[in-house]
Amino acid sequence: MMLYLLQSTACLLILLIVFKVFLEVERMHQFNRFYLLIALLFSLVVPILETPITFVWWQNLESIPILNWANSGPSTEVIIKDSLSVKNILWAIYLLGAAVMSIRFLGQLTIILRKVKRYSKVDFNGYSLILTPNETLPHTFWKYIFLPASDYAKGMIEPELMAHELAHVRERHSADVMIIELLKIAFWFQPLIYIYQKSIRLNHEFLADAAVLRKQNNVTEYQYLLLDKVAVSSKINLASNLNFSLTKKRLSMMTKNTSRSKALVLSSLTIPLFAILLLAFSQPAAAQTKPIAESAELPSELKDIKDAYFQNATFVIIENGKKIKKKYKDLSAAEKEAIPMPPPPPPVPAPPSAPKSESVATASAPAAPMTLQPLKEGTIVEVDFAKNRIWIQGDDKMVAPAAPIAPPPPPAPPTPIENN
Repeated sequence: MMLYLLQSTACLLILLIVFKVFLEVERMHQFNRFYLLIALLFSLVVPILETPITFVWWQNLESIPILNWANSGPSTEVIIKDSLSVKNILWAIYLLGAAVMSIRFLGQLTIILRKVKRYSKVDFNGYSLILTPNETLPHTFWKYIFLPASDYAKGMIEPELMAHELAHVRERHSADVMIIELLKIAFWFQPLIYIYQKSIRLNHEFLADAAVLRKQNNVTEYQYLLLDKVAVSSKINLASNLNFSLTKKRLSMMTKNTSRSKALVLSSLTIPLFAILLLAFSQPAAAQTKPIAESAELPSELKDIKDAYFQNATFVIIENGKKIKKKYKDLSAAEKEAIPMPPPPPPVPAPPSAPKSESVATASAPAAPMTLQPLKEGTIVEVDFAKNRIWIQGDDKMVAPAAPIAPPPPPAPPTPIENN
C-alpha cells in the first residue's frame, strides 16, 4: 500500500507540474479539461497495471530478502511485532474520513435535489430553469440552471450570464465535478486531488468565458460585469458558479491567444509523457516478477526430503497482516512448492585416521555422511510469502538456522627430501 501511495503521488505531482508550467497558461481549455481528468485517473490506476515492458527502479524502495537458507544465520535474527492494532487504527481513521466525505457529498446532493423538487421550473432551450427565492448568483448542476426568481421576473438576468451558465450545462461540466467528488471520498487523504479539483473548476470557467466571448467580442464589458457580480457567492460545491476563482489569471486569460501550432505541439508532447510514466510506475508482468522462492518443480526425491523434514511442524502463514495456522499436510501444493528446501545439517566429523609415514602424502579421509533429522512435533514455522521470509522457532525467538560451517581443508603433504 505504501508503494502504491508513493507511486500515485509521484505521478500526480509530475503531471500537475507539467500542467501548471506549460498547459494552464495557454488558451487550450478543451484539451486541458481532458488532460486533467485523464491525469487524475491515470495516476490512481497506473501503479496497479501490469505491462510487459516496465522500468523497475522503484523496486529498490523496498528491501526484498532472498529466501535462502545458506545465507541465513544469527545476524538474520528477526523479531516479529504484531502491528495488527496499528493497522486497525489506520483503517479506522481512513473509514472515518471516507464516511465524513460521503456525508458531505450526499448533503450537497440533497440540497440541490430539494431545490429542484421544491421550486418552480421553466423550460429554456431544452433545459430547466429553477427559480429560487434566494438572492444568489446563477449556478448550474447537470441540466438545471438556478436563478433568483425576482431577477428573472424583472428581466434582470444579463444575457452574458445566461450564456455562461448554458455553456456549463451544454458541456456537461457537472460530470467532471461528480467524478472528482467521488474520488475525494476514496482518496480524501491525498492533498493533490484538491489541487486538481481547483484546476478543473477554474478550467470550466475558462471554457464558459470563452463560450460567452465567442458571441460577444466586448471583453472589457464582460469583465466589468463579472467584477460587479463577484460579491455574491454560492455555497454549493457541486454547482458551477459564475464567480468561481475570479482572479487576475481568469481575467487575463480572456485576452490570451495561443496559436494552433503551439497548442498542437504541446498537446502532442503529452503522449510520450504518459508513455514514460506508464513504463515507470506500472507493475511488471507476472512472468517478470516471480517470487524469489518460486522455482522449477523439485524432483520427487527432494520433495520426499522436504516432506520428511517438515511433517511434524505447524506452519503459521502471514497474509495481509493476519496469521493462519496450518499443519504441513494441510498446506496447498503451491504453498509447499514455495517453501525452500530444509537447511543442510552440520557435517559429522570424520573419525581420526591411522598415522602414516611422513615420506608419503597423507590422503584426506572421506567426509562422513550427513543426516537430516525431521523437526520435532509441534515446532512452529512462520512463513511470510509476501516478504519471502521463513523462520523456524528457536528457544526464545524466531531465527533462521545458520549455514553449515565447512570443514577445514586437509593439511598439505610434506615435501619429499631428495638425497644427493
